[in-house]
Amino acid sequence: MAEKFYPKPRKPTAMIKLLILPIYLFFFHNPGETYFKVDTVNEVNSWMKSLIPDNEPPYYKIRFSGDESELGMIVYPPYSENEFSNTDIEKMIAELLTYKDDTRKCFLKIKCSGDAAYNGSLTHYSLQVEALYIINSLFFDSYTNYSPCPILTDEAGNIAALDGEIITKAFDAYEKWFIEIKAMGIGNARAAAIDPLKDSGVKWFE
Repeated sequence: MAEKFYPKPRKPTAMIKLLILPIYLFFFHNPGETYFKVDTVNEVNSWMKSLIPDNEPPYYKIRFSGDESELGMIVYPPYSENEFSNTDIEKMIAELLTYKDDTRKCFLKIKCSGDAAYNGSLTHYSLQVEALYIINSLFFDSYTNYSPCPILTDEAGNIAALDGEIITKAFDAYEKWFIEIKAMGIGNARAAAIDPLKDSGVKWFE
């Protein structure tokens, strides 16, 4: 009897993986058990005046569910008294990726870290950019070295902090990266400092 031949299963292509990602996020991210919430600031208190981007509220801030502290409004990574496990970080990244296309104005004005400086006309960044910035703060040990400012730029030097093609490309890259680091294991990916924007044509302003 002739030996039967069973073809080896093919690995899913990158396109198939991207099509699967929204389904994964839907089931993996349970809206009833969220890590984050969005606070709305309609009135500016005295301690806020040096932090806000302009005098046109409302402003919005992604922060941990259950956190009501002032510190939780101004620090990255989000303020918590507990350490995050790699499992926590994976779930947080999945949730933060659902902020794609959220163009509400972040409570904090644009501010750079270290030697980076921005003196342009942009004053604030959107929640979708903040979501990516929070992902950086959770994933990288020294996230300000990777993303000194909450601004994205392309190879031509164009910049964005609210919406548009540059931010869309960044989100697409982070979604592909999330598939990669989940397959590696978050701990291994963090140890290797896998770059979310590698070969994407965009990077964080520095």
